[in-house]
Amino acid sequence: MSAVRYQKITIGFSAEAAEPLTAALFHRGVTEIAVTDPSDIRELLAAGPGKAWDFIDDSLTELSLGEGRVIEIYVEDSPAKLAGMMKDVYCAVAEVEDGFRDGHYGKGLPLQEISISVDEVEVDWEKSYRESFHAVAPAPGLYVRPPWEEAPADVQADIVIDPGSAFGTGSHETTYLCLEALSETVAPDVSVLDIGAGSGILSIAAVKLSADLVVGVEADCDAVGSAEENIRRNGVSGKVTLVCGDITEASTEAEILDIAPQGGFGIVVANISRTLIKLVFPGMAGFLKTDGILILSGLLAEEAEEMDIFLSRMGFETLKAKTKGDWLALQSCRVYARDSL
Repeated sequence: MSAVRYQKITIGFSAEAAEPLTAALFHRGVTEIAVTDPSDIRELLAAGPGKAWDFIDDSLTELSLGEGRVIEIYVEDSPAKLAGMMKDVYCAVAEVEDGFRDGHYGKGLPLQEISISVDEVEVDWEKSYRESFHAVAPAPGLYVRPPWEEAPADVQADIVIDPGSAFGTGSHETTYLCLEALSETVAPDVSVLDIGAGSGILSIAAVKLSADLVVGVEADCDAVGSAEENIRRNGVSGKVTLVCGDITEASTEAEILDIAPQGGFGIVVANISRTLIKLVFPGMAGFLKTDGILILSGLLAEEAEEMDIFLSRMGFETLKAKTKGDWLALQSCRVYARDSL
C-alpha cells in the first residue's frame, strides 16, 4: 500500500482553551482529531507504572519534554473537503475566542491566541504499522515474528503474530517473560490454560512447544477474533480452544471445565495485572493440577515481595522469578507439591 496524501490542519492552543476548543469542534461534527498535550503525558509519567499505565512508548516520553499543545486533523486531499473542514475549524476557533473575550469560561482568563496552519503530508499507514513490530527470540529455538518478517532456518518453533486489536506481539517484557517460562515448563504430555489470551501468542507458543492440550480464555471478544486469525495463520486451529468470557463468571468456568483434562491443567499462565491476578486467583488455582505450575506476569518487579506474600497466603510458593526491565514473571506451585516437581 503506497503513502496516502492528506491535508493536515494543525491548531495550536493554550491549556485554558483545551476543553472549550475540543467541545466546539465536536459540536460541529469534527470528531476525528489527534490532541497532543505534553502536560497530560507528564502527568501520566509522574503517576508511575502499574497505576495510570503499564507501558509507554518512547515517542510519548519525548513528547512530554515539549510545551506546545496542538490538535491535528487529517483531511483527504480534496479542495472541497478541505474547504468544508476549514469552515468548521474557523467557526469553532472564533466561538472559543469570543467566549474568552466575553468571560464565558471564567473571569480573569487571558484572551486566547489560537493558531491554524495547513500542510500537505503523505502518510504510509502500513509502513508505520510495520515499523512498530519486530521479531523476538525469547528462548532458544523459539522465534516470534510479524507476518512481514522471515524466520531463520534453524528455528524450531516459528510463531507468526499480527496483533490486530489484541495485546501480545512478544516484544513487551511481560509477554517475553511468559514465553520464556513456557519454553522451560511445557512438555509433550502437559496441558496449558492461557488466561487473558489476547492475540493468542502464548496459546500458540504452548502448542509449538509440544503441549498436549491448550485452552485460551479472553474476556474481550474483539481480541478473540485476532487470536483466532493468528491461530489459523500458525496452523494450530485444531489444537487450541478459545473461550470468550470472564473467568470469574460461572458460565465461563463451566465452559472451561467441559474442556479441561481430568485432574486439571498442568500449566496455567496469566499475563494480566496484579489486581486481576488477585481477583481471579481462586479460579486459576481451581483449574490447576495438584502438582501443576502457575506462570504469572503483567507484574512490576517492585511487586515481587507483595506477590510472594500473597502466594504464600494462598498456599503457593515461588519456584522461579525473572525480571526484564521493570517487569516480573513468576513460576509458582502449591507448597505441598514442591517436592514432586
